[in-house]
This record gives sequence, C-alpha cells and structure tokens, in this order.
Amino acid sequence: MKSLQDAFAEAFAQQEARHYKTVESLKKEIEEIRRNPPSPPPVPTGINLQVPDGRNVSEADSSDYVTGGILSQYNEEGVLHPIAYFSKQLSPAECNYEIYDKKLLAIIRCFKQWQPELEGAGFLIKVLSNHKNL
Repeated sequence: MKSLQDAFAEAFAQQEARHYKTVESLKKEIEEIRRNPPSPPPVPTGINLQVPDGRNVSEADSSDYVTGGILSQYNEEGVLHPIAYFSKQLSPAECNYEIYDKKLLAIIRCFKQWQPELEGAGFLIKVLSNHKNL
C-alpha cells in the first residue's frame, strides 16, 4: 500500500507533466499554427432581413438611471450574435417611474431607435425581459 506522501508525489508529478511543455514542443505548436492558421468566425455585418421568424431577439432592461437594449440574431448554427446596442439615461421625472414602467420604457425606446431597420421587415421579433408582467 502506498503512503500518503508517495500518492501526493505521484499526483504532483502527473500534474506537472500535463501543464509544462518543453520549449521545442511549444515551438513546434507555434509553427503548426503559422502553417495552418485557424479561420476567424464570421462577423455579422448587419440585420439580415431574410431570416425566418423567431431568429431575431430584442433584449431590453432598465435600472434606476438608464435604459438599454440589444438587438440580436441567431445564425445558422444557433449562436446569438448582437447586431445593435442602445442605451439612454433617464430624465429626473423618469427616474421616479415604477420598475415595470421603466422596463416597458426600455422596450419602447429600443424599438423607436431601431425602427428604420425593423419597420416593414416582415419578421417576428422575440422580446426578452426579466420582468414577469411584461
């Protein structure tokens, strides 16, 4: 039966072997990456107006002093990509609104901001909020 000290020494040696590499092996890995560089992920360039319903998402939220939102679309692989951002400070009178009114104000402001991109597009937009009443 192994002693506790031997077990710790063996585990430590295995851990070191996994995390430390020689300079030569690192140089080989770098050269391999230089020869076959990975392709970058595609960057969304704007709103694709030809996507089916349910692939467009608007997330809006509000705090005590600011409202904001993100307009996003799912790509073919199902990954959500942000397309547009919006935020605006609340006026002193708006700071006194109840939280549910602030959340609704955030949704309204986002749709007003993105109206030129979304108007007449012919697709549904899923609105996400962290407030149950909305």
